[in-house]
Amino acid sequence: AASIVWRDNSRKVEAAEQLQLTSRDLLAMGVVEEVVPEPEGGAHLDYDAAAQALDRALHRHMQPLLAQPAAELLQHRYERFRYIDSLVHAEPHFGPKID
Repeated sequence: AASIVWRDNSRKVEAAEQLQLTSRDLLAMGVVEEVVPEPEGGAHLDYDAAAQALDRALHRHMQPLLAQPAAELLQHRYERFRYIDSLVHAEPHFGPKID
């Protein structure tokens, strides 16, 4: 988005914040259940720790889903995607002006 709006990819963090695409925004909106923290220094410095953290998070969130009947899972998935669609098509908020 930064390279399209400002023709400057170095502003990608600013673009994510303005578009409300940061991990904190997605968590607050209910689009994601959890933000998996990276190991100290970043995932690129410790692949194993990053993979283990992701594995634990996936297991934590998948276990309750595995206990649900398929019809219930499908209904919840449908409702979730409808909710996300409502966010996409919501009236724009009037936040900070993008240059």
